[in-house]
Formats: sequence, C-alpha cells, structure tokens
Amino acid sequence: MREGEINKKNLKKFIKNISKADYLELKHYFKKDIKKRFINSLTDKIEETYLLFDDNNKPVALGGAYKVSYPYKNAAQLWLLTSKNQAKHKISLFKYVKGKVEKYKNTFDFSYNYIFKSNFKALKWLKKLGFTIEKIENDDFRFFYYKKGIDNDTRNFTD
Repeated sequence: MREGEINKKNLKKFIKNISKADYLELKHYFKKDIKKRFINSLTDKIEETYLLFDDNNKPVALGGAYKVSYPYKNAAQLWLLTSKNQAKHKISLFKYVKGKVEKYKNTFDFSYNYIFKSNFKALKWLKKLGFTIEKIENDDFRFFYYKKGIDNDTRNFTD
C-alpha cells in the first residue's frame, strides 16, 4: 500500500469504490448529494488526512484526525472510511492504521468519534487498538475514545 495525493480526482475514485457500510454512514450524515458533499467536506481538511492505494492504484482507505478544542485543547476526532477493496488488504491496512492510531495517541490527549451501526463490526479492532467503547442513547451509534493521562468525563459525548 502507498499513500496517495488527496485531490478531487482521487476522492472521486475513492467514493466510487467506498464500502457499503461506509456509504450507509455517509448517507446517514449527508442525506442527499452524498458524493458531492463528501468531496467538499474534505477539500480543505487534509492536514491530518491520508488516502491509501494498493499496488494496482485502487483505493483502500481514507482516514485521519480532525483537531478539535473541545473538551480539551489537545483533542482529535479520528475517522476512517474503507473501500470495497479493503478486505484484500485487511492485515496491511490494520498495521498501517495501528501505526497512525499510535501516533495520534501520542499526539493528542483525547481521541474519539462515533461509529454508525453499519460499521459495528469495527468495534472489535477498535478495542484491540486501545479504545474504550460506550453505548449511547442513540442505538444507531457507539462512542469510542482514548484518553492519555487526563481525567475526563465523557457524559458530554454520550448523552
């Protein structure tokens, strides 16, 4: 696998090949004009974003970390989307993502996100990566987080 440039052409290639589970999640958030809204949401947020391709130049995954200042000054919302092609590369993808997660764990005091029901299978490997998983009021989502040496109250996220 190799990292590719994040541009409209490659984002279009990725969204055309996105996994069904991740497409359902995007559909939940964007409702309509999913491809256009997805691409527009990423064009100015590439600082901590990576796009992976296999040796045949097929998209495998797109992910990263959005720096946020709430609830801590040094926090990030981590995310990952995969393509239909990811199953062929699950071991190398897991190793790559594990390296990124370790970097983010060292960089940020608090890392988190919500996972949509179409991706609940990923909860297993999120636990392997050291995240805590919490059930929230909305059964369509789970909250996952990692905290580094800070005392925190996650009620702001899970209510």
